[in-house]
Amino acid sequence: MVVNPKKVEDVGVYIKEHTGGGVHGAVVTSVTKTAFNQAINSVRPLGRVVALGLPSENMDLSIPKTVLDGIQVLGSLVGTREDLAEAFQFSAEGKVVPIVEKRPLEDINDMIWIGYTN
Repeated sequence: MVVNPKKVEDVGVYIKEHTGGGVHGAVVTSVTKTAFNQAINSVRPLGRVVALGLPSENMDLSIPKTVLDGIQVLGSLVGTREDLAEAFQFSAEGKVVPIVEKRPLEDINDMIWIGYTN
């Protein structure tokens, strides 16, 4: 589910209403505190929030909600901005050759397994 926060008054409430209690997991790519709070408010109890972007300031997550609902907040460090710029440059220079195979959506579970085991 993707929600445009500019078109929804309360992202957490909207997502919970449209998913029967919240999503199992949320991935935050934004670097704003608001996005992290929206993610916490969007997951169901025992849900997970994965942080890809990191705010430069301290966050003000609801610790009681996080603890009482058993919400896990996980980080994924994928490199610096310089690393990302270098990766884009490699791609622009044609040094990245993707392996692409088109498969029907019904094959998704098999493809995930193949990617996991190779």
